[in-house]
Parts: sequence; structure tokens; C-alpha cells
Amino acid sequence: MAEGSASSPSLKLLCFRVVREHFCALAAHAAAVLPCDLLEELQPHLTVCQLDQLQPALNTRGVSTLSGWSHILRHMRRSFSVKVDSEENAKLLVMSGLFFSVLYDSGSRYIRSNISSLDIPLFLGTAARYTKHLALRNKPETLRRLTTEWRSVLHQLERHVQSVTVSHRLDPSKPVNQPAVLVLHRLLDHGQAREMVFEARCPLTLAWILHRRGSQATDTTAGCSGPSSSSEELQGPASKRPRRDSGTEHEEGGSTDGVEESDAQGDCWGDRVHSKACPRRPIEVLELTQCNTDCLKVLLSALPSWSSLRRLNLHSVGIFTPSSALDLAGALQERSRRPGGGLAELNVCTLPCPSLLERLLEACPHLMGLSAEVHNVPGNWTVRGPPKPQNQCQFPLQRLRISLNQQLVPGPLIPSLVRRCPQLHTLYVSGLRLQSEASYGRLLTTLSESCGSLISLHLEDVNLSDSLEYILLLLKRCRLIDLCLKDCRLLEKWTNKEESLERLTTALSNHRSLRWLGLAHNRIAKHVPVLAQLFSGFPNSSLERVDLSSNFIQPGELLEFSRRVGALRPNRRLTLDLRRNPGDRDPDSWRSAVSSLAPYCNLQLQGWSSTDTMVDHVSNM
Repeated sequence: MAEGSASSPSLKLLCFRVVREHFCALAAHAAAVLPCDLLEELQPHLTVCQLDQLQPALNTRGVSTLSGWSHILRHMRRSFSVKVDSEENAKLLVMSGLFFSVLYDSGSRYIRSNISSLDIPLFLGTAARYTKHLALRNKPETLRRLTTEWRSVLHQLERHVQSVTVSHRLDPSKPVNQPAVLVLHRLLDHGQAREMVFEARCPLTLAWILHRRGSQATDTTAGCSGPSSSSEELQGPASKRPRRDSGTEHEEGGSTDGVEESDAQGDCWGDRVHSKACPRRPIEVLELTQCNTDCLKVLLSALPSWSSLRRLNLHSVGIFTPSSALDLAGALQERSRRPGGGLAELNVCTLPCPSLLERLLEACPHLMGLSAEVHNVPGNWTVRGPPKPQNQCQFPLQRLRISLNQQLVPGPLIPSLVRRCPQLHTLYVSGLRLQSEASYGRLLTTLSESCGSLISLHLEDVNLSDSLEYILLLLKRCRLIDLCLKDCRLLEKWTNKEESLERLTTALSNHRSLRWLGLAHNRIAKHVPVLAQLFSGFPNSSLERVDLSSNFIQPGELLEFSRRVGALRPNRRLTLDLRRNPGDRDPDSWRSAVSSLAPYCNLQLQGWSSTDTMVDHVSNM
């Protein structure tokens, strides 16, 4: 039969529409009898819930739903390229993205075009199973519905949400905030959420959230502020009835009649105060995105007894003063001395001086990961303290990330810090500027001598122009997997640039464990043909990816590079990043070079506009 005219839908399309409209009656039968290629074509015509329901049956027959989920993603993100590697990842992106659009009625284009046929409670219940993070917005009516007619959706969120964001002030004494208070309580105290992101600058709200949440064991002596909260409960929330599971599983989007009947009768859902308390579950991860002075005071008062906290991220509104930073170190140190150990991860920005880095490590001797940003602030910000012991203890730190914002630091400071972390396996340093004529190679020497476990090193905006010998020594002694030397001015002081770059390339090619190499922003330019040796496929090489972006590589130079790579005939493909290089200077030569490299590389390309003279100048400095 003919497919149909351009003005009328084809018979196949009409059938697809019938399947969508009568899915409940046809889905199981269709999945069992339809040819696999027809099932592939059907997927873009199904709703999100239908595709989710049909996926297990399709997978049983060996049919992937990736095309269906990718189709929805393209409609959701019309201005963005969509690349997903599996149907599960695609489904997660669809479900989590649409969940917030539908829940908060954000009016996205995809929702507007499908809202008329959408069963909202059914969809929310389905998508809630794939929602790991929930942001509480200032939408009282929406949150009220979650606690009433959409209560089954909230039960699904309790089972699956792991992280909650609070972005506005929540005063439990105000009736308008009661739905948000109840949702937050259900997720934290009856659900799986153990991570809190706090974006508001309200110490009162933070104090209420953190109240008695420090213990690793469930706190049954403290209640939650339910719908009948008063302002006095900010200091001591009213007791609530503990949750009692009914033992009945309920499908998402279904009726709430009989769901968690004990909860429906208890004060979590009602307005009465009971003598028994709801659990006050601990928070293990806390992120303060706008930490002001008052919020910091609330945090410092809670830290010493907060045994359950494992990761702390602090993003200050401005720059912490030295006294505030020292108070933070003191509270962390007091917590470390108590049972339960100390933090495992600490992220702080912004510190006023680099000497506080070591102080924070000493305050958290069990820390496994430290990330800190230090800003250059005028004035004398040196932190004074008691004299350090002669035999400084070592730290078990494994991950260290330091952004110095071109802050002048004493030459020995960072090497001394690294030397005390012999188990370090990941190091990121950016914006390092040393006082006087201190050698940048000292840091590399310390890494070579003291950090034998180092596998990932990222240095950005660090002057290594006279540190070739130190780099070669590091490659010889450390089994690096990732090495990034971005904007490190590598060739700037080399007398014989070709010969020196050949030595570096040979060392990189012979490195047995190196998989990822980043040399972006190093003005390699006309010397890029030397790097073709990286593609030689030496027996010891395990290199998989090379980043040569923003190196002012011109078309003729890339063409010579491609000829040398072709002559080597690599036996495996590497990923080569050539973005932000001036290929438009000679488009024909650039296309020829790209065509020659295509059989040997997975290329990453991005256009360059040479009319942007400032970018051109900066890239060739």
C-alpha cells in the first residue's frame, strides 16, 4: 500500500498513533509480535511513560530504546547537541529533566506540546524513580500537592532522592512554608537523602535544618517541625510520631487511599503533636553555596559534634577573613578529636592566604580530599600561629586541588605541603606564582621524590619554561595516567625548541601508564610536527587522548603533522583535540590535514575566527 500523500499521514503513522492512544490494550501484545525494525520506528511516537513501560519487553527481544529516549532529548534540548552512550543514561536525562519541568510547571517547549495528553500524577510517579536530586523551589501550591493528592509521588521521591537543595528562606512558623517543611522532613528523615545543598543566606533556616542532625545514629529524641510548627521550634522542633511502614508497595501515580496509613494518621501528615518523635536522620554531605558570616557561625557551632558529616563544601559570599578561616580550622580540629573520625572531603573557597592550606590539613588529619581557592587580597594576610613541631606528621590525603588566582606564595610552601602527603594520587594546581626567584621545578622534584603513588597531575598557568629536566624526571619516576600541562609556557625558554620537544615527546611515548596528555595553550604552533611521534605506537605506550587545543597550529603545520602521522601508520586510534586552532587561515590545507588524520584519530574540531584579533594575539603570545 502507498505510504500516503504529503498532505495526509501514512497508514503506518496512523497505526503508530492508534498504538499510542490505546497503549494499555496493545502494548504487551505489540511488543511480543511486531517485527524489531517496526518497534524501532514506533518508539518516537510513544509517550515517556509508555516508552518506560515498554522498555523491559523490548530489551528482552534485543531492541534498544536509545533511539526513543534520544528523540525526546532532542525535542527537550533543541539548542544543544545530545550525545548519550546508553539507553539508561538517556532515560535518566529525560526523566530528571522533565520531572522538574512538570512538577514546577516551567513551561518548557516539549511540555507545552505534550501537556494535553499527559497524565501528570502518573508521569511524576514514573519520573520520580529516576530523580536523584530534588530542588525545593518557592512554589507552595506545588509542594502542597506533593503532600496531599500527589503523596504517592512523594513516597517515590523518598525512596530515590539522595540530595536536596534548599534555595530560599524556610520559616516553619509561617503557614506558607509548611508544605516545603514537610517535604524536606520526609526526604531527610524518612527517605534516603543524606546530602544537603543550602543556597540561601538565612542562618535561621540553616540552624533549623541542622538541628540535632549530627549523630550517625538515628536521633529519636528530636522531632520535626510539622505543619503545626511555631517559631519556638527553631530551637527545639516539636516531637512527631515515628514512621511505621505498612509493608505495602504502591505504584507511582496511583491513588493515595490507604498509602502509608500510619503516616496519614500521624503528625507527619496531620496537624497534631504526639509524644513520640519522628527520626532525626543525619546529614553526611553539606554544601553552602553562599556562606556569609552568620551562616558560618551556625555551621561552626554544629561542627564539633557533627560526627556523621563526611564531606563539606563551603563557597563564601566574599573572602573568608583569617580569623574566620582559623575558627573553621578550630571547629574541624575539635570534631576530629571526637569519636567517629573527621571529614573525608573538604572544599573551601575563598581563602585569603595560602598558608591556611596546611592549617586546614592539620585540623583534619583524616582528610582524603582537599580543594581550596585562594584569592590575591591586598594587605598583609599572613596567618600567625604556634611554632610547628620539628617532626611534622604525614597526612593520608589522596586528592589535592589548589587554585591560587596568581597569588604570590613562598617557594617552599606548596612543596612542603605535598611532601607531607606521600599517598597523594591526584594533584591540581593553577595560577601558581612564586616569590622572588624560587624554582618551579622544586614542586616537580618533590612529587618525584615523595609521591610515588601520583597518577594524575594537572598544572595550569604554572611557568615551567625552565623545568624540562624536572618533567623528564617526573615521567621516569611516577606512573602517571593523566598529565595536563596547560598554559605552562613550555617552549618559552628552550634554546633549541625542536630538540627539547623531541626529548619530551620521546619520554611521553615511552611512558607505560600515560593515557591522557594535555598540552593546551602552550604556543606549540610550528613545532607540532615533532609531536607526531606520540602516534608511533611504541610497545610501551598506552596513550589514548592528546589535547593540542589553543596552540596556534596553522593549516600548513597541521598538514606536515598529518604526513608524519601517516608515515608512522599507527596501529590504534587516538583521540586528538585540535579545537581553537586557526584552521580558517587556509581552509583547503586544513581540510586536507584533517582528512589525512581521520583514519588514525578521533578528531575533536571547532571553528576558529581569525577576525577576532584579540584571541589571535593572545594565542600567539
